[in-house]
Amino acid sequence: IKGKTLEEAKKITEQDILRELGGLPESKLDCPKLAVTTLRKTIAKYNERRQSYAQVSLTIRKH
Repeated sequence: IKGKTLEEAKKITEQDILRELGGLPESKLDCPKLAVTTLRKTIAKYNERRQSYAQVSLTIRKH
């Protein structure tokens, strides 16, 4: 993820994580799914906040 844009990071898949780690024991195969889900939710929250701040900034500038 390091060095990637947000758009590139959103495209990371479970298979990408498994490949980077060189595989995982069967008991841990749900971890990449959790990581991808968390990453995408975090990016979505970041984008929501960024949009909210932009709207507040526009409102302040209008006054």
